[in-house]
Amino acid sequence: MPRIFKAIKGGPSHPVCQDSLAEFVTDDGIAIGVVADGLGSAAHSDEASKLASFVTMVFLAEHLKGSTPSIEMMFKSLKDAYCCAREAVELLARVRGYDLRDCDTTLATAVLIGKDLYFGQSGDSGIIALQADGHYAKVTEEQNDEYGRVYPLSFGEDWWVFGKHPKPVSSVLLTSDGFLGFVCNPLLEDFSDGLYIPPLRFLLDYPADKLNITNKEGNIRVKRSIEQVPDEATNNDDVTVVVIVGDARATCLEDAYYREPDWKRLVSEWHRKHDCELYPSWNDADVTGTDSGSHPTSLPNENKDAAQVLEDPESHE
Repeated sequence: MPRIFKAIKGGPSHPVCQDSLAEFVTDDGIAIGVVADGLGSAAHSDEASKLASFVTMVFLAEHLKGSTPSIEMMFKSLKDAYCCAREAVELLARVRGYDLRDCDTTLATAVLIGKDLYFGQSGDSGIIALQADGHYAKVTEEQNDEYGRVYPLSFGEDWWVFGKHPKPVSSVLLTSDGFLGFVCNPLLEDFSDGLYIPPLRFLLDYPADKLNITNKEGNIRVKRSIEQVPDEATNNDDVTVVVIVGDARATCLEDAYYREPDWKRLVSEWHRKHDCELYPSWNDADVTGTDSGSHPTSLPNENKDAAQVLEDPESHE
């Protein structure tokens, strides 16, 4: 049977945590995970995210239990669940007298059936899969406009995305945008599937001796892990993580795939690639910071202690 572990950490930029999650495993082994991230600018988005995630989970659990759903049924069930979640948030706004814009939230949903991963996406939360072949893959894309503004659940079905991941899946991570940005650092676009593999491996690739841990132990493991990530690495945002551990074990790849990135080299290459396009008169010395100029050699949000960010919390016990 699949296992689900989860944790939420409030961010210092929010007086009230606006993230929510919901999860459920049916008796026949269908695992459902939902993450909702209330928009920071929306006054009542914490209430909306709780409602949207709960309604989505309950709808899917009720409609999928005892069935062997086809792809068509899965897509319809996900779409209907999102419609119900949006209607529930609209009802919340009417009953409480809220402006609907103050109830905006994202909604990311994963349903793991055996090795098949189905998903729904609205907004800029995200889903990452550990495939059975051992590779990690970003399943969803963030929905933002050119100014970074989010397309929330209230925008409706024209903006929602539903799909099935094309490859067999071992484990799944759902997370809000703060942690998603941490593991999807743009510096890594040409490195190990474009993802920060060490923390993802810790969260998703469970060795045999960890498969029998209790749900409480698994939740503590996830919670302590995200607490080790510096707030500035997640833009001081709330952090929510849901991990679905499926029955299939992933293939182990070569050690080089899991190694810690050379962050200084990646920063230098990023500047060389992007800055020379903007400023053709600059030479390599300008870009890499090897001359006496003032050009920066690191990005503002670069995590210089990335190698120490995630470690096994049990090592501190």
